[in-house]
Amino acid sequence: MTFLRLAVLAAVFAWLAPARAAVESDPVVREALAAEARFDSTTALTRFLQADAAHPNDPFLLQKIARQYSDLDFDTPDLAEKKRLCTTALAFAQRSVALAPTNAVNVLSLAICYGKLGAYSDTRTKIEYSRLVKDHAERALALDPAYDYAHHVLGRWHYEVAALGGATRFLVRLVYGGLPAASTADAVRFMRRATELAP
Repeated sequence: MTFLRLAVLAAVFAWLAPARAAVESDPVVREALAAEARFDSTTALTRFLQADAAHPNDPFLLQKIARQYSDLDFDTPDLAEKKRLCTTALAFAQRSVALAPTNAVNVLSLAICYGKLGAYSDTRTKIEYSRLVKDHAERALALDPAYDYAHHVLGRWHYEVAALGGATRFLVRLVYGGLPAASTADAVRFMRRATELAP
């Protein structure tokens, strides 16, 4: 990395630091984080949306909002509502990455949103989103090689794709151009690394 690039990054971080401190010290954000920690996605979402109104276009808040919409998917049996929640989560994740493209958490949030939304999509979209899950998880890992959750997501991706039957893989390749290579050995490798990083 060149000296000029380092200087530019240092200047950007110095400029962002006061804004980051203001967001993190906001009592509403602290309430939202506490609700998230106790898996109360409804309260967390309400508080994060309030914080977003006070601190618009903050990538940290946008990623947190994406997570709450994504997690609320677990609380409803209605498939149309699940898809709406995951679609909304994806939109917030995309905004967070547009504002902070080198933040591994934001990038992995895209992978997770595409994975969840793919479960409620047609086969062609499911295949397309599966590729995006892998791409964004690998990108998150490139940004932060010690990011345990990125290893976890890649492990799950490898396991689920490798577990597809031969006939299914043949049809996917024939009709949709196939999926990237996957193996249970890679699934184990990524999951083992995730466990080492976050035992």
